[in-house]
Amino acid sequence: MSSQKVFKPPKGMQDIPPDEMAIREWVYDKIKQVFRNYGVKLVETTFVEEFQTLAAKSGPDIKEEIYYFKDKSGRELGLRFDLTVGIARLVANNPQWPIPLRLGAISCMWRYDQPGYGRRRWFYQWNVEYLGEKSVYADVEAIALGIDVFLSFNYNQFIVKIGHRQIAEHILLANGAPESKIPDLLRIIDKFQKLTEDQLIAEFAKYGVTKEQFFQIKSALRKGKEELLDYIEQTYQNNTKILNAVNELRDAYHALKSLKKEQFIEIDLSIVRGIGYYTGIVWEAYDLKDPQAGSIFGGGRYDSLVGLYGPRQLPATGLAGGIERLLIVLKQHNLIPPYVSAKPAVFVANIKIPIHNILPIVQELRNANIPTIYNISGWKIKKALSYANNENINYVLIIGEQELKNKEVTVKVMNQAKEVKIPQSELISFLKMQIKSNT
Repeated sequence: MSSQKVFKPPKGMQDIPPDEMAIREWVYDKIKQVFRNYGVKLVETTFVEEFQTLAAKSGPDIKEEIYYFKDKSGRELGLRFDLTVGIARLVANNPQWPIPLRLGAISCMWRYDQPGYGRRRWFYQWNVEYLGEKSVYADVEAIALGIDVFLSFNYNQFIVKIGHRQIAEHILLANGAPESKIPDLLRIIDKFQKLTEDQLIAEFAKYGVTKEQFFQIKSALRKGKEELLDYIEQTYQNNTKILNAVNELRDAYHALKSLKKEQFIEIDLSIVRGIGYYTGIVWEAYDLKDPQAGSIFGGGRYDSLVGLYGPRQLPATGLAGGIERLLIVLKQHNLIPPYVSAKPAVFVANIKIPIHNILPIVQELRNANIPTIYNISGWKIKKALSYANNENINYVLIIGEQELKNKEVTVKVMNQAKEVKIPQSELISFLKMQIKSNT
């Protein structure tokens, strides 16, 4: 007896069925509205990049973490692993574009990671880049935009932790850390919440940092409110680079307070983001009820990246958030409305009349942007109602000889188990009012 082979997506990939796709489209629309509110223009960059383009940002070792391949001409290529690279390359090679630029995207990317909770190898992100603006207010705009994306879903159970890469780097140097080891130590600091104190001490010791030096560093790289910045200023009052970075972070904090975002902000100087290209303020947002979901959005300033891709060197800052992680928290907090689905609003059923008699009404409803399907299969009314019920279609329009004669429609409201007769001339206004009241 032969068995039929079952074909499945590759490891870490997923299909998106209709109902989830409807939710995603609803999510994308919400995010795009926030983009419009902030003057962000949408772009789309190529999914496939030259490998050297990807390596310019993250180094040649990135080959082990991405989908890398050669084409039929032997060119080294890779699937993009984020949206920042493509946008930076695009802007660097278009010096005629006026600055500053606010560019965004909602699209997919690939990483050859171990799949896990909220993490897949093919996934979607929303992303915004502010390019050509060195002011701290560009960082403020990016952070505020991220907060407003989540508030647009009536979701407020999150915290945005903000730090500053220069504060962390120069506190390490001020406490005797070897300059050549700063990138390695920053990657350890990025794991502060994941490692025990003994593990951290052992990790720091590998790079020449003593236990006493570690405790000095840890006492500074912690979380708090504005008083933490006062402590850093007093402790490192003779270090100009630390003081300049503290002033910048303080300005950002005050601006976010003015934008009424203070309740979502926590200063956390252990937030450094492990990627080496960050140069200034950095941040990560976390769900308060499910920290296991990981960072739900994050970003930071990167003033040296754009110049890697062309003649245009620009300061920049940006942020990104995972769509899959956003869906996780929205579902956990019951913030996806029940009306968001792939189902049509209306099913039109004919009784003992040819199908073509109902088609003018079908087209009229579609012209009015009321999602409508009809009885293509020619089912009898019992089966048509059963189908509509199984598909959770709330409005069934029944049209027979009597309805045609009287120029009316019988509307069966499925979730209320009631029927009403409506003149055809009033059908669209009736349905729109009913659909609106149910949403």
